[in-house]
Amino acid sequence: MFKLDANASMGSEDLDAYNPMGIHGRQTSFPPAPTSPRLSHVRRVSAPPPAPKNDPWRKQTAWSISGCLVYLCFMASWGFYFYVRIRYTLTGGIFPYALVILIFDFISASSMVVHGLSLLRRRVPREVLPGSPPPQKEYIIRVLIPCYTESLEIVKDTILAAANSLLPDKCLRTVYVLDDGKDPDKAAWVAEQGRDDIVYRSGRVREAGETNGKACNLNNTLKWLYPADKCVSDEELLVIFDADMVCTPEFFVKIIAELYDPQVALVLTPQAFHNYDPSCDIFNHSNLIYWQISLPGVDGWDNVSCTGTNFVVRARAAQEAGFFPTYTLGEDMALALEIQKAGWKGAYVKEYMAVGEVPETIRNAFMQKSRWCKGGMQIFFSKHNAVLAGRNISIMQKIIWNTSGLAYLSTTLTTPVFLIVPIVGVWAGYFPLEFSRMFALAFTIYAFMSHVLLYFCHDWRHIRSIYFSICAAHVFWFAYAKACVNTIVAAILKRQIKFKTTEKTVMASTVTDAANKAKAKLRDTWGHHLWINIQDLWIHIVVLVISLATAIVGIIRLASEANFKQIQTISILVSVGWCIYNLMAPVLLVWHKLFQNRFLTPLVNFCAGLSTIIVVMIIIIIWVILPQEYNYGNILGQSLDFYAAQRSGYLPADNPISWRGNSALTDVSPTGSSLVGGYYDNAGAVKYTFPLAAATTIIAWSMLEHSKGYSTAGLTQYGLDTLKWSTDYLLECNLQETFGSDFAYVAQVGSFALDAAYWGKPEQMNMSRPVGFITRANPGSDLLGASAAALAASAMAFEDSAPAYAAQLTDLATTLYNEGAANLGYYSLTVNDSQILYNSTSYFDDLAWGAIWLYKRTGQEQYLTQAETYYAAQLPFNNNSDPGTGMVFNWNNKLPGVAYLLLEASGFQNASYYYLVNNFVQSWTTPDDGISRTPKYASWVSPNSPLMESANAGIIAWLFSSNTAATGFYKCWAEFQMRYILGDGHRSYVVGEGHEAPLRAQHKGASCGGPPDKMCPPGAKYSADPNPHVLTGALVDGPQKPDDVYDDIRGLDNSKVSLAQNSGFTFLLAALSEQGQGTFTHCSQSHGFIYGLHNSSPV
Repeated sequence: MFKLDANASMGSEDLDAYNPMGIHGRQTSFPPAPTSPRLSHVRRVSAPPPAPKNDPWRKQTAWSISGCLVYLCFMASWGFYFYVRIRYTLTGGIFPYALVILIFDFISASSMVVHGLSLLRRRVPREVLPGSPPPQKEYIIRVLIPCYTESLEIVKDTILAAANSLLPDKCLRTVYVLDDGKDPDKAAWVAEQGRDDIVYRSGRVREAGETNGKACNLNNTLKWLYPADKCVSDEELLVIFDADMVCTPEFFVKIIAELYDPQVALVLTPQAFHNYDPSCDIFNHSNLIYWQISLPGVDGWDNVSCTGTNFVVRARAAQEAGFFPTYTLGEDMALALEIQKAGWKGAYVKEYMAVGEVPETIRNAFMQKSRWCKGGMQIFFSKHNAVLAGRNISIMQKIIWNTSGLAYLSTTLTTPVFLIVPIVGVWAGYFPLEFSRMFALAFTIYAFMSHVLLYFCHDWRHIRSIYFSICAAHVFWFAYAKACVNTIVAAILKRQIKFKTTEKTVMASTVTDAANKAKAKLRDTWGHHLWINIQDLWIHIVVLVISLATAIVGIIRLASEANFKQIQTISILVSVGWCIYNLMAPVLLVWHKLFQNRFLTPLVNFCAGLSTIIVVMIIIIIWVILPQEYNYGNILGQSLDFYAAQRSGYLPADNPISWRGNSALTDVSPTGSSLVGGYYDNAGAVKYTFPLAAATTIIAWSMLEHSKGYSTAGLTQYGLDTLKWSTDYLLECNLQETFGSDFAYVAQVGSFALDAAYWGKPEQMNMSRPVGFITRANPGSDLLGASAAALAASAMAFEDSAPAYAAQLTDLATTLYNEGAANLGYYSLTVNDSQILYNSTSYFDDLAWGAIWLYKRTGQEQYLTQAETYYAAQLPFNNNSDPGTGMVFNWNNKLPGVAYLLLEASGFQNASYYYLVNNFVQSWTTPDDGISRTPKYASWVSPNSPLMESANAGIIAWLFSSNTAATGFYKCWAEFQMRYILGDGHRSYVVGEGHEAPLRAQHKGASCGGPPDKMCPPGAKYSADPNPHVLTGALVDGPQKPDDVYDDIRGLDNSKVSLAQNSGFTFLLAALSEQGQGTFTHCSQSHGFIYGLHNSSPV
């Protein structure tokens, strides 16, 4: 321990040992002892008026321009961050969980907002002319040193330093030793000194239910010195030192100078300590942020601050406040608050002029912090709170007065929550916010400005102290939590909270009586030490073990992750980093408990450096690994562009595809009626009605279910135009009028063989284009059922904008359905050329499909009954087919769609249909029934158009999850299939969109280049060059199995495109456009999506 000889001054060499700032004076002589106390007979009830503005000794403050600029920039980043948090991140995770964490995030950030207030104002240095003497004040200084069980070895150094320090001229001083422990050794030692300026007082009678023994001890002497009937002069000063605080020789000279301003009633100095290592201060004993940043700023707002020792207060101000309040353990803060309420000002001298001891055991450190927290909370939750004060305290001062209570509450509430968040993120897969580029931007700016604010006005030596303050919050949060709970419970139950003193070094080691020796012997046993260790550290050990286990589990899961660019991957990475960050304080605390300060400094340096690296890496991870944010509305428009590129006939003037022109203008039926128009199905120029009808139905369905998705993207009219180009052609395909009494309907225009032999632009083709059609004698129930569905669904889409046209579509839909139901047969047996690409294997599903859409359009029960009949007739065929083939929803198998619409027609109440739809969706979302899943979680059933089939299955999954109580996992699975298609797997399979998008889609017009009237160059089909024209929005077949290498070669099947292939893709884009951004984060986190994919059943 540092000791001060009674007859020697404290030199600069000694001061440097405990003064972290290196600021001190030097003493050369001592004044004589003071005379007896004297009292004034002038009584006032408030602070005196301020000194004249030209008084050089008047305390003056001013705005800090640099501090204001930093704070304004920080507040702008703070506002932007929380705007983004509220606007963009709450869709991620479970909403209530996300909202709760947002609230705690706000509470935590509020501490930085309040801390920044200390940067706004500063003291203005006094402009005293050289040689100008200070005011001649005859101050009477009463030094009060309360003590209890502290040893004489500690107290006597404090007494002698206070009694022997320098004084300004004409000032008198008396030191009072206020011994609440009635220690005969202290009494004898004071008597031995034989000095009138050192007075020993003891023998106070303790009252029952006493809350604050220190305050009562001080008040006992103060009421003796200043009876209620005596008036006190403004030149009567009280100086308070804790029993272990040894002041420097210049303490009184420098601190009294602040009192030359008559409105200043209390002057505080910072505290320094000798018995800790500032290089490994994990308990933040130095607290440089408070002493070097906060208090100078608080002083700039003229706040009265007090920390219990090393301060001077005018006796009159203390008397008017009733001396030290006893309702709280924080008597120092409470006294300062009452003085502020009376209109007085405070001052702060940023010089270390007193040195004491910090608690040397973890338990004592916890007790000290707990006592401070209880004291602050007692004021915060009492009627004495500054918020309830009158006009003498400004709004800003009221805010500053509550920073202590808010800081304790913030640490108590937010620290455990932020310990739990990463644990939940790894184990449960729930992360409370959506990671997005907007969030990444807001978080990066906010984190940068937070550090600028935190480090502002610090020199480089203070950087480590910032880490110590953060570390201390993790060390003491549980002590604060218990203190807050105990304070609130005590207030509710009207219980007393007792003042517990903090043991000092000599006090803890000096044991005299036999009973205490027996207790000390018990404390030395191994079992007692173990129990104490468990009591002190159990919560930190629990945090250490759980956080370490969580980090290990997270690393293992990351190591097994096939697709690294996922929201869930970012969540786990951030959670792992966060857990490691949270580990550090418990590790340092346990190390200190086991090894004291041995090798603690390098460990602290390592943890501080690693903490910084983790914060930086989290920002980098969010930016670098963040999955692509897809503009679904924009991509929906691109998908419609693909249909525009497939148009046949006379193109409108505003056709969006510049490299397409009029084509197939001579398409006519056998009777001469026009068949100009419609869509080419794939790379060539053949028009197939069967897949066109299937695609048209899906697009119409998307507009009915997700009209907002189209309108949000500004694509409603474009979608209707896309439908009308198809329905106009479907109307033309009806040849009944030209065939007379017989019925005929066109199934195909163009020849597969002739078209395959020609690689050129459709605008330049001149080959024969035969027409295939069905009649009653050569029926096609499948074609007619599918076409009826397309017309009925489209009629519903046109009902509001073109009711007459919708009625025309409905009439033809009814005709086609009735013809198909009356004359059963496969269209592809009649139009043999269609078997090459679009061979139909059933017609009951198509009739059911047509019937259920007519029911939706007309509401006539007969169609619902017929749909159920045809569905039941088709079901055995699907159940007996190959397990994988029976579980697809495409142009050839409409049964899953029929099942969903039948379930919808029942109000989602029919258990049988519910089971069938759920079984279909569950088969796709979990690897079973012939459906496989790749390591990157893409589901597929066959090598033929695997991406189309997963997108189509996504339609049913999305609708089923959206409209029933089925798990949200299904909808999430659908979105993931879409994200896989767009590039989350490793590349995009959509032309013109995303990373490594296909460049050589199999398409004649796109591969030829040049304007429509220019001939296609020879060898265009097999050229290795990218297509000269971009077939924007086209979904290619993709590899035979997702995750396999995609050969971007024009002549291979995996580069094929088609109308039906794009339709399910278009539907889901409309759904996602309506849903908006953030759905995938919600999926990844709230439904444990990635974990569901790892399991055999959905989460």
